[in-house]
Amino acid sequence: MILIFITITFGIAKSIFGGYFANDSMDYIMPPIIYSILFGLFFLITKYKSKVDYDLLEIDQIGQREY
Repeated sequence: MILIFITITFGIAKSIFGGYFANDSMDYIMPPIIYSILFGLFFLITKYKSKVDYDLLEIDQIGQREY
């Protein structure tokens, strides 16, 4: 998620400093939409992240027999 966020930020910064920004109205509309979607996904991922630590469960099961 962070990699996607960094990639989009780099693309927007490159277009601004490269002189390709503000050629049409979509340049002003799309970045807020993209960032809103990314922040929404980030919020959903952190809200519904599993609270179970599966590594500890596997460590606790070492040496136990399975029936």
